[in-house]
Amino acid sequence: MVNRIMRWLDEVMAWKQRFEKLFPPAFIKSADFKKAEMRKLEKILSYPRAKLNEDERLSRKLVRQQYIQLERERYPNPFVRLARNMGKLGWNAMKWTGKGVARLFGSGVPVRAVALKDSDLRAMLKKDLETGKQKSRKTIVAPATAGRKQRNSKLVKMDVSDRIVSRGKRI
Repeated sequence: MVNRIMRWLDEVMAWKQRFEKLFPPAFIKSADFKKAEMRKLEKILSYPRAKLNEDERLSRKLVRQQYIQLERERYPNPFVRLARNMGKLGWNAMKWTGKGVARLFGSGVPVRAVALKDSDLRAMLKKDLETGKQKSRKTIVAPATAGRKQRNSKLVKMDVSDRIVSRGKRI
């Protein structure tokens, strides 16, 4: 079996070497480049550990050490690293909590895509079209009901004379 972690790390190293050939050494040592490299390593480290075999777990530990070393170069102050890691933990906790709450209320449950037959699709569209017509019939007010207000499918007579003003005078 191929070690996925090492394959992904080789892709990151190839990416880094390609940029080293294209740009001057000052760019490679810049904070932006280190930040981009850290993101690539974070993506490798985000793969669930439970799906890794023993060799891949060992490789993951080595990638983790490389990430920590790069993080120390990028953020030499330990308090900055602590604040950054606490912020990341807080953000992830909010995402986990949000997903848990969404599961409780039924949203966030993945819906399985099912291939529909043409006849089923036509029946669904016909049903939607009929319900749409029924909704639009309720909201249309006939011209004969001008001066009346529609509430809960009942016509209520409005007192229009108090609201109409003609040239500053009430009619």
